[in-house]
Amino acid sequence: MGKHPERTSSEKLVLREVRTIEEFALERSIRDEVFIKEQSVPYELEFENEDVSTHFLLWAGGRAVGCGRFRWVGPDIKLERIAVLRSERGNGYGKVIVKGLLEAVRGKGAFCIYLNSQTSVKGFYERCAFRPVGEEFLEAGIWHIKMMMDRGGKEG
Repeated sequence: MGKHPERTSSEKLVLREVRTIEEFALERSIRDEVFIKEQSVPYELEFENEDVSTHFLLWAGGRAVGCGRFRWVGPDIKLERIAVLRSERGNGYGKVIVKGLLEAVRGKGAFCIYLNSQTSVKGFYERCAFRPVGEEFLEAGIWHIKMMMDRGGKEG
């Protein structure tokens, strides 16, 4: 069970594409909290490629608790900016976001699906059927590793 045992399994989780200015502001506020305030990512790096990405919010019981996005990079799709508010972590929301993003990109004809994982959460993405590729690298002062979707695997 997650950090919030008072929540029931009937609490509705919905990953929805961001469509309004208000939803976009909510998504940005989550990313601001997680990446800029918690991890000290520079603003100009965090909020790049906004207009070429498809953004999503995760709603739990009517509250925006997490987000993620994808964008085309050549023939590939890159998952990015996957974040869950600190107060909501430990509830499986990250996995719901990844699974929903993968569902959203299914059938779009990408050559591959990949992401750049912070090395501290590499194991999480491995459990979501991604595999590390190449060497670790420093981005925004945080160690990352490129991870590709394992086409033969299923999210675990």
